[in-house]
Amino acid sequence: MRSSTFTEILEEAVTSLPGALGAIFVDWEGEAVDEFATPAEPEIRVTGAQWGVAYYLARDLCAKHALGVPGEVVLRFQRQQVIISRVTDEYLLVLAMDADANLGRALEQARHAAVRLREEM
Repeated sequence: MRSSTFTEILEEAVTSLPGALGAIFVDWEGEAVDEFATPAEPEIRVTGAQWGVAYYLARDLCAKHALGVPGEVVLRFQRQQVIISRVTDEYLLVLAMDADANLGRALEQARHAAVRLREEM
Protein backbone atom coordinates (compact mmCIF):
# COMPACT_ATOMS: atom_id res chain seq x y z
CA MET A 1 0.00 0.00 0.00
CA ARG A 2 1.31 3.43 -0.97
CA SER A 3 1.65 5.98 1.81
CA SER A 4 0.11 9.42 1.54
CA THR A 5 1.99 12.72 1.63
CA PHE A 6 0.57 13.23 5.12
CA THR A 7 2.04 9.90 6.25
CA GLU A 8 5.42 10.86 4.80
CA ILE A 9 5.39 14.17 6.69
CA LEU A 10 4.50 12.44 9.95
CA GLU A 11 7.09 9.71 9.40
CA GLU A 12 9.80 12.30 8.78
CA ALA A 13 8.87 14.15 11.98
CA VAL A 14 9.10 10.94 14.01
CA THR A 15 12.17 9.34 12.43
CA SER A 16 14.23 12.53 12.49
CA LEU A 17 13.67 13.08 16.22
CA PRO A 18 15.47 10.74 18.61
CA GLY A 19 12.98 9.56 21.22
CA ALA A 20 9.88 10.30 19.13
CA LEU A 21 7.18 7.65 19.49
CA GLY A 22 4.55 8.72 17.01
CA ALA A 23 2.71 11.54 15.30
CA ILE A 24 -0.89 11.83 14.26
CA PHE A 25 -2.82 14.36 12.18
CA VAL A 26 -6.36 14.72 13.61
CA ASP A 27 -9.46 16.76 12.90
CA TRP A 28 -11.39 18.82 15.44
CA GLU A 29 -13.36 15.76 16.55
CA GLY A 30 -10.21 13.74 17.24
CA GLU A 31 -10.64 11.59 14.14
CA ALA A 32 -7.37 10.49 12.58
CA VAL A 33 -6.58 11.84 9.14
CA ASP A 34 -3.22 10.06 9.05
CA GLU A 35 -0.61 8.73 11.43
CA PHE A 36 2.84 7.26 11.84
CA ALA A 37 4.02 5.51 14.99
CA THR A 38 6.81 3.31 16.23
CA PRO A 39 5.98 -0.02 17.86
CA ALA A 40 6.50 1.74 21.20
CA GLU A 41 3.32 3.81 20.59
CA PRO A 42 0.64 1.33 19.51
CA GLU A 43 -2.20 3.57 20.74
CA ILE A 44 -1.41 6.64 18.62
CA ARG A 45 -5.06 7.03 17.55
CA VAL A 46 -6.20 7.15 21.17
CA THR A 47 -3.37 9.55 21.97
CA GLY A 48 -4.42 11.85 19.14
CA ALA A 49 -8.08 11.85 20.10
CA GLN A 50 -7.45 12.48 23.79
CA TRP A 51 -4.89 15.23 23.35
CA GLY A 52 -7.03 16.86 20.68
CA VAL A 53 -9.74 17.32 23.31
CA ALA A 54 -7.13 18.83 25.66
CA TYR A 55 -6.05 21.31 22.98
CA TYR A 56 -9.57 22.56 22.35
CA LEU A 57 -10.20 22.94 26.09
CA ALA A 58 -6.98 24.96 26.36
CA ARG A 59 -7.99 27.03 23.32
CA ASP A 60 -11.36 27.86 24.89
CA LEU A 61 -9.68 28.82 28.16
CA CYS A 62 -7.22 31.06 26.28
CA ALA A 63 -10.13 32.74 24.49
CA LYS A 64 -11.92 33.32 27.81
CA HIS A 65 -8.84 35.16 29.07
CA ALA A 66 -8.18 36.99 25.76
CA LEU A 67 -4.81 35.27 25.29
CA GLY A 68 -5.26 34.40 21.62
CA VAL A 69 -5.11 31.03 19.90
CA PRO A 70 -2.38 28.67 21.13
CA GLY A 71 0.07 27.60 18.41
CA GLU A 72 1.24 24.68 20.52
CA VAL A 73 0.40 23.05 23.78
CA VAL A 74 3.33 21.24 25.40
CA LEU A 75 2.71 18.58 28.02
CA ARG A 76 5.58 17.03 29.94
CA PHE A 77 5.11 13.99 32.11
CA GLN A 78 7.36 11.63 34.01
CA ARG A 79 7.47 9.12 31.13
CA GLN A 80 6.42 11.07 28.07
CA GLN A 81 6.14 14.47 26.40
CA VAL A 82 3.41 15.52 23.98
CA ILE A 83 3.26 18.49 21.64
CA ILE A 84 -0.10 19.45 20.21
CA SER A 85 0.37 21.83 17.27
CA ARG A 86 -2.36 23.80 15.53
CA VAL A 87 -2.33 23.12 11.80
CA THR A 88 -5.59 25.03 11.14
CA ASP A 89 -8.60 25.85 13.31
CA GLU A 90 -9.98 22.39 12.55
CA TYR A 91 -6.83 20.25 12.39
CA LEU A 92 -4.03 19.38 14.80
CA LEU A 93 -0.74 17.55 14.82
CA VAL A 94 0.03 15.52 17.93
CA LEU A 95 3.65 14.42 18.45
CA ALA A 96 4.39 11.97 21.27
CA MET A 97 7.91 11.34 22.52
CA ASP A 98 9.94 9.93 25.39
CA ALA A 99 10.44 12.14 28.43
CA ASP A 100 14.13 12.50 27.51
CA ALA A 101 13.59 13.69 23.92
CA ASN A 102 14.98 17.13 23.13
CA LEU A 103 11.99 19.45 23.54
CA GLY A 104 13.48 22.31 21.51
CA ARG A 105 14.18 20.04 18.58
CA ALA A 106 10.74 18.46 18.95
CA LEU A 107 9.04 21.87 18.79
CA GLU A 108 11.03 22.68 15.67
CA GLN A 109 9.99 19.36 14.06
CA ALA A 110 6.34 19.85 15.04
CA ARG A 111 6.25 23.40 13.64
CA HIS A 112 7.87 22.29 10.40
CA ALA A 113 5.48 19.35 10.04
CA ALA A 114 2.45 21.55 10.77
CA VAL A 115 3.45 23.98 8.01
CA ARG A 116 3.96 21.11 5.55
CA LEU A 117 0.62 19.50 6.48
CA ARG A 118 -1.15 22.84 5.99
CA GLU A 119 0.51 23.25 2.57
CA GLU A 120 -0.69 19.80 1.49
CA MET A 121 -4.32 20.35 2.52
